[in-house]
Amino acid sequence: MKKWLAPVLILFGVLIIIQSVAIVLTLFKMNDLEQALPALSKQVQQAAEDPNQNVDKPGAQTAPTPVESEGFPERGPKDAAVTIVEFTDFECTFCKSVQPTIEQVMEKYDGKVRHVFRNYPIGAIHAGAVNAAMAGLCANDQNKFWDYHDQLFAKANDSGSLTKELLKQTAVDLGLNASAFNTCFDNKTHLDRVQKDFEAGNTYTVSGTPTFFINNRIVTGAQPFDVFTEIIEEELAKAAKS
Repeated sequence: MKKWLAPVLILFGVLIIIQSVAIVLTLFKMNDLEQALPALSKQVQQAAEDPNQNVDKPGAQTAPTPVESEGFPERGPKDAAVTIVEFTDFECTFCKSVQPTIEQVMEKYDGKVRHVFRNYPIGAIHAGAVNAAMAGLCANDQNKFWDYHDQLFAKANDSGSLTKELLKQTAVDLGLNASAFNTCFDNKTHLDRVQKDFEAGNTYTVSGTPTFFINNRIVTGAQPFDVFTEIIEEELAKAAKS
């Protein structure tokens, strides 16, 4: 009994010493944190009061160059004080979820806001996105883009959900000239336009979908209605002063 008792006591003593040291170090850290808290709190308060420091706030940053808005599917008056350019992907879940918000915006600011659609299909994760983008532009050729747009977002579920068959059937359901639509789609008539949209989005710093440019101010993700209205009201106020 005596032979193993001494090592056990030594080990027990070492553990007590280690625990004591850990407690002391923790107390020192807590003390340092308590001393730093007033300064940290002041910095946070200053950042909240200074919008120039809050670079992550939607609309705080702008595209490096003016975002082109001519020659793409659009709705709203040409001379609207506010133009929203949307880069989106028909199979993107967040793009789908923000559509009711955009509809609400267009209803609230009827006659004051112009909405422009541009494609940013992320084909690496959304198998049907590129085909859907081309199909949307084929529908646009027959002046049915927004009806077709609404149907695709309503039917999209996940990657690959927007099959070629579904895209063609949707055109039929909406009363488009099926022959003209199928020729446009099968010949990939608008593939080059889709590619140029995607490349342009990259130059404007689009890195995901949806991304909106409200008078060139960047808003990323499926933001709530209040975010859009705040920026739009600011832009309308600027326009009223000019």
